[in-house]
Amino acid sequence: MFTVFCVLAALAGCSYSNLTSQLGPAAGRVPNRSDALYVMLAADASESGSLHTESGKLFSDVTLGVIRRKFSSAQLIETKEESQAIKLCASKGVQYLVSPKIIRWGNVETVESRFRDYVAVELRLILVPTKQLIKSIQYEGRNNSITLSSNIPEALLDENYEDAVLSLFENP
Repeated sequence: MFTVFCVLAALAGCSYSNLTSQLGPAAGRVPNRSDALYVMLAADASESGSLHTESGKLFSDVTLGVIRRKFSSAQLIETKEESQAIKLCASKGVQYLVSPKIIRWGNVETVESRFRDYVAVELRLILVPTKQLIKSIQYEGRNNSITLSSNIPEALLDENYEDAVLSLFENP
């Protein structure tokens, strides 16, 4: 009975995730809850010549929602260029910037194709006055190789992704 349950759980659409992180030159300078923090807009994903329209906005909104659990005053800024975002932050006295980037964003329309939905993203936490990296994380999520369901990429930004985002603000 237990074996049957495990097989059914695997086929129902479980997913896999992986997180890697890297410390930058400004490691240890993580923001306090009261610090101003901006999240910039990610560029839309483009894969195999196909543009995933609004994927950047969707990804940035999900990320901002997670960040606001810890930093309630965090704001999204409507620029996709990191250098412009740093200048805007500096002009407003904002010390911290989160720069999101979509590395891979795949939505397989049918489960019969035997391909998996996947998402791979990067977040960079930048100390604005010095323009130095504090920490970066890369997160990857995908459906299991055997599945009876298909997840849209943003569905793979689940509780594991939320934990990954919050790890960006932990001291090393």
